[in-house]
Amino acid sequence: MASLRRHPRSPYFVACFTGADGMRHQRSTKVASDGKVESRRRAQRIADEYEDVARGIRTAQQVQAVVQDLYQRATGELLEVQSVRFFAAEWLKDKKGSVEPRTHAFYRARLDAFLLYSKERADASLNLI
Repeated sequence: MASLRRHPRSPYFVACFTGADGMRHQRSTKVASDGKVESRRRAQRIADEYEDVARGIRTAQQVQAVVQDLYQRATGELLEVQSVRFFAAEWLKDKKGSVEPRTHAFYRARLDAFLLYSKERADASLNLI
């Protein structure tokens, strides 16, 4: 469980938590230690959130799913999610007329190498990089 402490030269609570790698981390909560119980509770909630994120309990994919759901509820439309491969192809297509042919060939070679390196991650959402 995450804990709180105060640094002698800071007016804020500091969250102490363990990450997925087993290492202890410390981050400021930006909640002033004013002696009030509610401030400490708010800082503890932030510290618990830090720990959840650091341990991978809330992954980028989960956050993206929540955002997509909220967007669909608000607009009635699906949120467009671009893959890395699609974005790279569109970017390269846009560059074709604005750069020299040799530069375009260089860009294509670098993108092909990156996509080959990325393997199946190239078909994942651009937001997950």
